[in-house]
Amino acid sequence: MKSRITSFLFLFLWLATASTQSNVGIEFWLSFMEHVDRGDNNMVVMISSTVTTTGVVDMPNQGFSRTFTVNANDVVLINLPAGAETLGSGEISDNGIRVTSQLPISVYMHQYSRFRSEASVVLPLDALSNEYFVLCYSGISGFNNSGWSEFLVVATEDETTVRISPSDDTVHGIREGESETIVLNKGETYQVAVPEALDDLTGSTVSSDKSVAVFAGASWSGVPISCGTYDNLLEQMYPVDTWGSRYITVPMKSSDRDVFRILASENDTKVEVIDQAGSITDYDIDRGEFVEYSTALSTSIEASKPILVAQYITGKDCTSDPANGDPSMVILNTVEQTRDTVSVFNSSLQNIVLNYVIIISRSGETENIRLDGQPINSAEWQTVGRSSEFAFARIQVQPGPHTILSEGCGVIAMSFGLGDAESYAYSGGANFSKINAIPIPDGGCVGLPINFDSGLPTKKFDVEWDLGNGEVITEHQFKYTYPDEVKDYNVSLTIYDRCFDEEQTLEKTIKVTFRKQVEVDLDFIRVCEGESFTLGVNDVDDAGYEWLGPNDFFEDVQFPKREFVQLDDAGVYQVKGIVFGCSTFPDFVELSVVPTPEPFIGVDSVICTRDELVHVLNPGEYTTYSWQDGSSNPTFDVTEPGLFAIQVEDQYGCMGQDSIRLDPQCPTEVYMPNAFAPLRDSDNNLFGLGLFSSNDVINMDLKVYDRWGNLLFHTNDPIKKWDGRVAGTIVEQGTYGWVLNYTGYDERGDTFTESLIGTVFIVH
Repeated sequence: MKSRITSFLFLFLWLATASTQSNVGIEFWLSFMEHVDRGDNNMVVMISSTVTTTGVVDMPNQGFSRTFTVNANDVVLINLPAGAETLGSGEISDNGIRVTSQLPISVYMHQYSRFRSEASVVLPLDALSNEYFVLCYSGISGFNNSGWSEFLVVATEDETTVRISPSDDTVHGIREGESETIVLNKGETYQVAVPEALDDLTGSTVSSDKSVAVFAGASWSGVPISCGTYDNLLEQMYPVDTWGSRYITVPMKSSDRDVFRILASENDTKVEVIDQAGSITDYDIDRGEFVEYSTALSTSIEASKPILVAQYITGKDCTSDPANGDPSMVILNTVEQTRDTVSVFNSSLQNIVLNYVIIISRSGETENIRLDGQPINSAEWQTVGRSSEFAFARIQVQPGPHTILSEGCGVIAMSFGLGDAESYAYSGGANFSKINAIPIPDGGCVGLPINFDSGLPTKKFDVEWDLGNGEVITEHQFKYTYPDEVKDYNVSLTIYDRCFDEEQTLEKTIKVTFRKQVEVDLDFIRVCEGESFTLGVNDVDDAGYEWLGPNDFFEDVQFPKREFVQLDDAGVYQVKGIVFGCSTFPDFVELSVVPTPEPFIGVDSVICTRDELVHVLNPGEYTTYSWQDGSSNPTFDVTEPGLFAIQVEDQYGCMGQDSIRLDPQCPTEVYMPNAFAPLRDSDNNLFGLGLFSSNDVINMDLKVYDRWGNLLFHTNDPIKKWDGRVAGTIVEQGTYGWVLNYTGYDERGDTFTESLIGTVFIVH
């Protein structure tokens, strides 16, 4: 199969709006990096929406949960506990934060403490991906507290394998040029930091087999490094497949220089920066490298390959307005990711006194843009770019939510705020479309319709499909059935962008094939609960595979493996192959999960060694038995105390086990004689507890009285006996009363307390 892209630049332009992925969604994952004020900072999730809806902010692995209701065009703030801050480097933490809602919302995060404040937009789950480059900044040393460059990974699914290649040495011992691989479960986080303040993790890569969220910045930084005012930096990283090649930059302040970084994902990336004065600066950047520069002018950035651009507010000591603003960081959105409706939120947290929104659009559409329902004064707009094709407005606003509407080709927007010694900046809203794919299908099955879909907004793009057989169709989405023969077709898609007034063509050779059959290796599999199993299907040339099964099971490999199988994983699994877009006939395998055998030989108890009785342990009926001493009888005779264990195996080879501890302890048996002869030389000349009783009594209290209630004898010692004397003289023959209070053991080894009353006759 071959494919040809006749214009690299235009591929980004039209694919940028090829899906509805944006900063608006119903599920989000985030976490907060370590702040310079470790353990002493505020972490807030801010939620806004254009509709009234409800939802939950929770930390699934820590038990934290808060419900919320956000009204249309309003905002709610949820404060996070101290455990939301990720500490250290190279350790797996359980502090992932999840935000879910019934209807679409926008989510922002804000972290602040005293004069250190920063915020970021949070991307929804469907805008995340599995390949990232990190763009952050160096830390600062020797002022108040030291800061450092850092980034953070948040897993959104269990068993996510993450590979990290840092661009500088890390605190936990990974060297520049080395890599580490970790496995994270849903809601787990992994932070990477540098050991030295001036080290910089920009250019580090994060790749994973499942979608993750990545945040980066610095715990305490000066921008530029030579500036004497500092702040924490925090920003969510954009997946590589959402990067663009065209950007517009707008100064955060009217007369001061902002700092910019441009990061490349591919070698030999050529970049032109064109400022408002018409000056052009060229850069040639390789994969993972970046350039840094500063300017006070708005610019247009054009690149030959995807790039990521960050803008930094300069510290106030290096500006003409030392009263407001400290360093802040924001990842810019490409103008290829515009939206018709953008919701932004301006925060007043931590003494922010000036709030702004920046709006960027096509220069010919400014009259069709509304901010909070009102047109924008023409005097607010300035133009930039080749032939002044773009326009921007920097507008001071009140704190709170704001909505920007475009009736044309769309806008991108950004919010920022300034205070005496703090600032924040974040993207207000844009699309985050996956731009590294061609929408022409790979092919299909003979005699079956093939889906064709440009994925483009119909009001912005015109399309023309040449199906390679003389057929031309101008619909964006349709089904088409080729003649009943196996054949390759050279299909082209010509797209006209009304907004950019550009036309380009994409081509791909697609294959129409007969529908094939796949066969599973086994049509029935039986496994024991907690074990693993591997599915398999025969090899079909040029096929990809899709498995479906219980509990939303999905895998796209030929031999998927499932570990730690549970009972509800049992059922029918289906597999089909995809050969150039043609789905094979499916095949099926049934999985049976056998419950783990549960032998039972009793609960921990006691055994009385003075008895000659045999205690029999019976675990139940199974195929094989293995006792702790190696015997294999169905039952075990216990005659002595100890630890006893059984491992059984059922008819399917599934094993289970149980154990019991039997400690030595006889039940307490109290015997009190009813007569004794203190003057005779015999075994019956003392009064007290019987021989066996004294061994099993925990504590006791024995008192003997005469008929008038006078106390004659008292002891707490189970061994001590009364010899019938009071003050050295034998008492008179007759009947005497006694009271016994004691604590002993019952048949199960549990303690009990009992009181007994009786009489004893003294014989002379």
